[in-house]
Amino acid sequence: RRSENAAAIEKCVAHFHRGASACGTSASQQGALGALVGAYGSSSSSDDEGGRTGARRILCITGAGVSAESGLPTYRGVGGIYDDVETDDDMPIEEALSGPVFREQPEITWKYLLQIEQACRGAVPNLAHAILARWSAEAWPPAELWVLTQNVDGLHSAAGSRHLIEIHGDLHRLRCTKCDWRARADDYPGSRALP
Repeated sequence: RRSENAAAIEKCVAHFHRGASACGTSASQQGALGALVGAYGSSSSSDDEGGRTGARRILCITGAGVSAESGLPTYRGVGGIYDDVETDDDMPIEEALSGPVFREQPEITWKYLLQIEQACRGAVPNLAHAILARWSAEAWPPAELWVLTQNVDGLHSAAGSRHLIEIHGDLHRLRCTKCDWRARADDYPGSRALP
């Protein structure tokens, strides 16, 4: 039994095989789709329950490239926010966002979280996010799809990915490290102080 979404996804996969531009995917989206397409092709190419590989679960690992198509800059690389430069606080961005710096000088970490949130503000999921979410929701290919992302933009969640591991968290989910306070913030306009 195939739903309309599965049919649409299969059409996109077929287009992917002919060339990404045919279904609106760009070169940066091909990475997210390519691993799944390469492993499974289309649902008509395999009759067994677990797809070509017989896998019961698939892990799709994503990074900044998936969200670049939504207009978000990457951290590093051409056009990256912190392309080969230290932060204003004379440390690499990875250090400024690290646990030790957050524990000792939370104002530094918060300063850069604010910059990253500002760069993410208004972004919406793109086709790669949507396809991964659809495949997750519909178990297509016929396996449980998990998305592990290092992105903090929340776009996989916004697209509806069901099985999601956000290894660096989500900029929009805030919690206090000393008490039970938790909040969801769609954006941080006007936020200068620690929450």
